[in-house]
Amino acid sequence: MDKEEVICFDKALDIYVGRRIFLIKNKIFYDDPKHTDSFLREKQFKFDKWNLDNLYDYAYIGNDKENAEKLFAIFLDLKITLVEVFNAQYNFMIINNQILQLALPDVYVYKIEAHDIFVNFVLKYRALWDKIMGSLVFVYFKEAKYKMFLDSKHKKTTFKKFFEDQIVWKKIESYIKDLEDFDNVYRTPEAHQTGKARKEAIFNTGKYTDNEYFKTIIQRYFNPLVEFVNVFGQLLNYAKTQNKYYLDNIVY
Repeated sequence: MDKEEVICFDKALDIYVGRRIFLIKNKIFYDDPKHTDSFLREKQFKFDKWNLDNLYDYAYIGNDKENAEKLFAIFLDLKITLVEVFNAQYNFMIINNQILQLALPDVYVYKIEAHDIFVNFVLKYRALWDKIMGSLVFVYFKEAKYKMFLDSKHKKTTFKKFFEDQIVWKKIESYIKDLEDFDNVYRTPEAHQTGKARKEAIFNTGKYTDNEYFKTIIQRYFNPLVEFVNVFGQLLNYAKTQNKYYLDNIVY
């Protein structure tokens, strides 16, 4: 992709995510005559996080062409996965509201879909953190350690070994600790065991948004991810400049 194509693609992504955030904040999860497609198109939605044109410049400044292309590919994949995580979270909220309007037996079909969407969210969220960790390894330690990270079976442990003696570790540590908790409570059970989402999504009644299992994943893990988006940019700036200003002035 050349830079003009990057900017065009990123603008489309940011409008898409900005619109999703607007709908979530305003609890619009269903057809509403006040929020038609024409109305939504007229609004100036903006996500403005991890702008790809900035990441494109970041990748190409100070790197040879081969490394720049690899780094930008990492950033591009990261941005797309971030968008997909937001999308999965929104889709779960949509189906939560659809289910409330249904009666048996149709409701079970939708509950199966809700289960599918939620597990997809769990796996996408977890994949995003692997990609975040990998991108930081590439930026801070270059390709040799990045390959070691990709080949490792225990990526959180490998990431910690690389970063725990670095000045930036104190800005990352709490997120990695939360990720360990997330794996224990959500990712491992849903990916490798029978999981709890099956019971909570299909066989319980009431709003998913009132269910502790689903509320916890939003409050404890999804919301801090949104916070980390700003931290990530400052970590990149510090890696490039070694200027402690970026670490001391992180805006959460």
